[in-house]
Amino acid sequence: MSANAKLMRCFCNEVYNLRNVEFLRAHLHPEVVGHGPGIEDRVEGIEQVVGFSEYVYEVYEDYHLEVNDVVADGVMTVMISTTGS
Repeated sequence: MSANAKLMRCFCNEVYNLRNVEFLRAHLHPEVVGHGPGIEDRVEGIEQVVGFSEYVYEVYEDYHLEVNDVVADGVMTVMISTTGS
């Protein structure tokens, strides 16, 4: 398994399942930009990502993400997952 695939699996477990926002602070680029499904769904910077994550934790108290597969090729990584709450 490639390093990027391992990091993606680790990221998902730490952030979504263990709710470890310190992992975000340690691993995200300071100028990270996140996009949601809507045009207005955009977060910029680590602290906005942390804030959004904490909001999701509050709204979906029993949220869990299972990584089914990760495909990595160079710098591109794709994840297939299932969620539940």
